[in-house]
Amino acid sequence: MYLDEAIIDPLGMIDTSFRLSVKQRTRLVPIHVEMDGKWIATDVDWPREPDWWPGGHGLYSTPDDYLRLQRMLLRGGELDGVRVLSASIVDEAFRNQVGDLFMDELILTASPAQSADFQTGPGRKWGLGLMINTLQEPGMRAPGSGAWAGLANTYFWIDRANGVTGALFTQTLPFVAPDVFALYEEFERTTYAQ
Repeated sequence: MYLDEAIIDPLGMIDTSFRLSVKQRTRLVPIHVEMDGKWIATDVDWPREPDWWPGGHGLYSTPDDYLRLQRMLLRGGELDGVRVLSASIVDEAFRNQVGDLFMDELILTASPAQSADFQTGPGRKWGLGLMINTLQEPGMRAPGSGAWAGLANTYFWIDRANGVTGALFTQTLPFVAPDVFALYEEFERTTYAQ
């Protein structure tokens, strides 16, 4: 696959794949949901041989591997002497690509079991694949930083102005559950308070 050849293999992301090996599957953390005050493991998973391979989801990874991707973006497309993206493409990922549009309206869920309602926050825009913040929120990432999230409440941000990147991996549903999103924000504020 192109993604393997162009990004995953050159960055040494050895545990990142659309198709997990048997060994990788034994280390897969199940997605959990909260029921009656307890966290219950589910069997939610992508099909091992889907009808089609998505470009925007379905990729499995580990926090260590994902941090390699984040560090590459933080460094403008290069990591450990290996360039996988041009600096100009990385700049575009962190640049407003939607003009005067803002992403600050409440997004209502269509499936409460999979996602809660979500308010992105003030001054959010889209870059190439990243949500960009345009305003400085007290104690948080600088304007021009990029962020993304995965369905199982995995979140990351990249603050190139301050040379900081962070991520939170929870493996829980529903997406953007208020308590999990609050934990992500608390983690970010704690990082910048150091």
